[in-house]
Amino acid sequence: MDAKETKDVKDAEALRMEVNQLRDDLSAVIHTLKEMGSERGAAAFERLRSSADRARSESDRMAQAVARELEHRPFSSVLAAFGIGLLFGFLFGNRR
Repeated sequence: MDAKETKDVKDAEALRMEVNQLRDDLSAVIHTLKEMGSERGAAAFERLRSSADRARSESDRMAQAVARELEHRPFSSVLAAFGIGLLFGFLFGNRR
């Protein structure tokens, strides 16, 4: 082998080593990005769960308040429901 071929072989080997190092570095970056995405996803899911729990407890509280009002004033509640139903009937009724 002459000097030029030896240099080409050494350059090709150096290039191969750099490509392998680049592949390893890229793999490490991808792994880090996956971990960061997973952590952010878990945090977002936890915030969503917390918001859903608050909404559920608020709706339960409101349902209990309505139930208490119905128990304390049944006649007024029936009249209000009838009036609202009558109003909706007039607004959305089929007029021929």
